[in-house]
Amino acid sequence: MSFLSQFTINEPLMRWREPNAYSRRDLSRPRAWIGLSLFFLIPILLLFIAPYTDMDSSPRRNIFVASFLWVVGALVFVRIWFGPGNVVRLHEDYVAKAISRPAWQTRYKDIESCSVSYDSYHDSKFCILTFTLKKGLPTGQVGQIVLPDDSTLERALQILRDRGIKIMLPNN
Repeated sequence: MSFLSQFTINEPLMRWREPNAYSRRDLSRPRAWIGLSLFFLIPILLLFIAPYTDMDSSPRRNIFVASFLWVVGALVFVRIWFGPGNVVRLHEDYVAKAISRPAWQTRYKDIESCSVSYDSYHDSKFCILTFTLKKGLPTGQVGQIVLPDDSTLERALQILRDRGIKIMLPNN
């Protein structure tokens, strides 16, 4: 029987997508726009210097690199502004956030506490759960997750409480 138990799928206790308003709020800050504009200015700079470089293959290569960077920058912007948020899953013994492949995972026993803060962006309300993690953990740990401000929050907080995580709510 233990041989077959290795092939069972670990179903999450709870699953949701982070609200897109959270990503848009971060993108609306001046620092994000400066970084994004630099990402778009590099291809323009490459296009301007292309005629003044060596005439063998360098101008075509600069134009190709500039076009490639321009497309990548546009795709990143479109993904952040219009795409869905990251997928968050609460499993039996860990929390997972799909920022990349494989998803970032943090075991509940590595989380000391969780603080809840409320935020909004253009009439979209959401909650940010920030985890205080134990020292000495490797990179790729889940530091915070974002939930819609509805019944999802209470259910997620109950799952975290059941796993022994101290929840710190804001003083209202």
